[in-house]
Amino acid sequence: MEQLLENFWIKNELENFSTIEIALFHYLALQITQGKEKHSNPKLCDILSTSEKTLIKARETLVQKNIITYQSGSKREVSKYQIGSFE
Repeated sequence: MEQLLENFWIKNELENFSTIEIALFHYLALQITQGKEKHSNPKLCDILSTSEKTLIKARETLVQKNIITYQSGSKREVSKYQIGSFE
């Protein structure tokens, strides 16, 4: 986990992530390292105290920058997140 956070902050020096992008990454990194990869938008919005629109924008940025990967869920299954390559 320590190396993961270090890599994130190195990338942040280049990308200057927003507060919500930083919060989303840290929450997901902690959850993913504990084997919890599936999260719903309402749950994440509640935990991060943000709107769904802001969550989606933050997630899109982290995906575009290869910080996380995201697999959209369905009505029966929640979305899946994984740590990206940081490249």
